Amino acid sequence: MERFEPFEPAPVLAVGVSGGADSLCLVHCARTWAERRGGRVIALIVDHGLRRESADEARTVAGWMAEAGITHEILAADVGATDAGNLEARARAGRFALLEDWCRRAGVLHLLLAHHRQDQVETVLLRLARGSGAHGLAAMTPERSLRHLRVLRPLLDCPKERLVATLAARGLPWIEDPSNRDPRFDRARLRQALEAIAADDALMGARIAHTAGAMRRTRRLLDASIDRLLARAVNLSPLGYAIIDCEGLDGADRDLAARALGLVVAAVGGGEHPPRREAMLHWLALLAGTEGGATLAGVQLTRWRDRWLVHREPAVVAAPVVVRPGACVRWDNRFECLAPPDAPGPAVVGSLAALACDGGIPPVDPEAVPRPVRSTLPAARFLDGAPPAPHLSAGRNGPGAVYLTLNVTFSPRRPLTDPVSPGGRYRIGAAARHGTAPDAGTAEGRDIRRSGRAAAGAAGEGRSLA
Repeated sequence: MERFEPFEPAPVLAVGVSGGADSLCLVHCARTWAERRGGRVIALIVDHGLRRESADEARTVAGWMAEAGITHEILAADVGATDAGNLEARARAGRFALLEDWCRRAGVLHLLLAHHRQDQVETVLLRLARGSGAHGLAAMTPERSLRHLRVLRPLLDCPKERLVATLAARGLPWIEDPSNRDPRFDRARLRQALEAIAADDALMGARIAHTAGAMRRTRRLLDASIDRLLARAVNLSPLGYAIIDCEGLDGADRDLAARALGLVVAAVGGGEHPPRREAMLHWLALLAGTEGGATLAGVQLTRWRDRWLVHREPAVVAAPVVVRPGACVRWDNRFECLAPPDAPGPAVVGSLAALACDGGIPPVDPEAVPRPVRSTLPAARFLDGAPPAPHLSAGRNGPGAVYLTLNVTFSPRRPLTDPVSPGGRYRIGAAARHGTAPDAGTAEGRDIRRSGRAAAGAAGEGRSLA
């Protein structure tokens, strides 16, 4: 854990716990580490709902946590019905979304996950089979910073056998999940194949994990170059679109430029991962011209004046969502909508195209943004009819202003900017019933347009850990 320093005094750690040997070993080891520093752990037990027994298993794990005196909560996931291939990915994404949301609401800054060396080896081989490059083969990172928390994987270099030995040494039980050996899933089939190979080559897993570490170091060097390229060529607006200056791409390596463009597409489209290299090379060819356009992953490339716009595809923008006082809701997988407890009532956030007829107000004058973007601008209205007073701002309300606001922040799953940067926030506010409108001469009464550039600068296999 020392490699993840610094931590706050008396750190609070959330640990994702499935009931398997890896996550139970992690929660007990993390508890020991945290309590030595005056802190504590919270076990987040996810009932994945993939099997009929999952709810009973979650309650069993909760009982084990209670016996150990570990604070815990059960989070229920709903992945819906889909085919086996999609089910594995959706279940994984659904579990992580639950954990991330709980940490955000609870104000917990560190989320620990129990991925171990075998998980890393499987990830490398699965991505190798899909033709991934250096970024994909770097696999999972020990630490990942999100907007509200850090995701930490302390066991990533640890073999699973050592985790099992640790629990056995302490006399602690665990659950074997049969879905880990379900041949419908790619990872389960690969796991069984690796077990057969490891019987003849015990060091194979360690060598593959070492390769992932080498690829992570390569990725850091590539990312530094990509960040500099983004800073030169891309202007990312807090309203959810980007402007590309082709001169900033002059002389850039094609593969680095394709990766940079893919990151822009992921941020603007709310995607978790950038599109594949081949698609981005095609977009790069379009950028070299002066006409045309393209659509990919819910994002459009449109010529605008002497530059190019990367903006949300209007046809796939998400439906409006209701944000109740005290709640935080994501809209279109790009904007985080937070209503304070003293908001005048529920609000609706959606695209300007969807809400304009119902009195929805965008944060800026639509005429102030490129025409192709206008229909996809976020807009809001309060359900009780309170008049909205929108403004784009990175500060607090000015002296004497009395407002109840809805904070809407451009917060894509794959951001280009520093996750703690305030530059992407605007507020759509409703005047208090006895309040006054903002003074047009103050910072809070003007449209303050901020579009900061992308930030430059991201032995003994069976031995017990006890």
